[in-house]
Amino acid sequence: MSDDCRFIEEVRMIADTWETDGLGVKHYGLPLGLKAAGLDKGSTLVDAKNTVIELGHPTTTSLCLGMVTERDDLIQETRVTVMGRELQELSAGRYPFALIALCTVQQADDRTKRALYGKLSACGHLAGVMARVALGRIWIRVGHDALHHEVTLGAMGWNLVAELQKYRRTFVNIEVMLVVAEESHINRLRPVADGLADQRRSQYRAELRKRMECDSGLACDECPETDTCRILNDAAAIVKKKNVM
Repeated sequence: MSDDCRFIEEVRMIADTWETDGLGVKHYGLPLGLKAAGLDKGSTLVDAKNTVIELGHPTTTSLCLGMVTERDDLIQETRVTVMGRELQELSAGRYPFALIALCTVQQADDRTKRALYGKLSACGHLAGVMARVALGRIWIRVGHDALHHEVTLGAMGWNLVAELQKYRRTFVNIEVMLVVAEESHINRLRPVADGLADQRRSQYRAELRKRMECDSGLACDECPETDTCRILNDAAAIVKKKNVM
């Protein structure tokens, strides 16, 4: 099942506990969000000497989650929510961070999920901001230029929304959550991240098996692709042995 409705419901419950724990919550409305996201894109390369704030640095806790569902009741409107502290409330340094993108889609399948995951770094496509997404993590550098122009996490969230809205036939309603909090808060999302990773591995296994199914009507000793099949089977055995499958 490719629909992430169960994981989205878990994220909702975790967000409720954050709010109960006193984690600040700020919702960015559409007009303000688009105005902020309309800042000059400029250069998105931020080197170490120009970096002031780092979110999700490899030495800290970081999670980047993208989920899709066909259920309209789970994501009823497009919005951006910042939980914890905004950039202007942070001093120079490194902070645990989570980016969560929830989307209502016409068809919740693996192709749609890959499309969503491939766009998540768009939150950092602003002058003075650099974002890198890999293996379920996100690392954002915020430079002097971004802080001078009062770039906010809300603006980053709406920048991602604006990118996804270019594909309205795929992504209907979009909710983006950006969380700057203690590691203990971010780690509450770990079971969701692990569940999504297990789901992806299962889908990859099924796709690999499907590609390896032989539809030749010839016997193996007559088929010209015997060597190819042997190579594929050997490769699959190696992957399985390494527990990737």
